[in-house]
Amino acid sequence: MENILEKHKEIWEKKKILRVIYEEWYKKIIDNLSQVDGKTVELGAGSGNFKDYKPDVISADIDKCDWLDMCFDAHVMPFENNSLSNIVMIDVLHHLYNPVKFLNEADRVLKKGGRVVMLEPFPSPFSHDL
Repeated sequence: MENILEKHKEIWEKKKILRVIYEEWYKKIIDNLSQVDGKTVELGAGSGNFKDYKPDVISADIDKCDWLDMCFDAHVMPFENNSLSNIVMIDVLHHLYNPVKFLNEADRVLKKGGRVVMLEPFPSPFSHDL
C-alpha cells in the first residue's frame, strides 16, 4: 500500500491545482476544530498532506507508512476514553466498512465538546471518466 501512497505524494507535489483546492479545505477544517484541550488525530492520513497545515496533528492510517505517526483501524482506536479533542477525516468515511461502529468509537475517544470534522467527495458528473 505504501507504493500507492507514495504515488499519491508524487501527484500532490506535481499538481499545484490540487494543492490550491485542498489548502482551502484544510484551512476550513482547521477553523472548525474544537477548542477543547487535547490531541487532534487525522484518520486515513494516507500521503500525509494535512500535517503540512497542522503540524501537531497525529497522522494515522490503516496502512503503515514511514511518514505517518501511527497505524491502526479507525473502528478500534488505541486511545483512552475521552482523550481526544478532534478527529479529522479527509475523503475517508466512504472507505470504512462499518461507519456506525466508527462513530461509536469516535464517541468513546472524544472528550465532551470534541468534534469529528470530515470532508467527503461529491460524486458529480465531473468525478467520472466519460
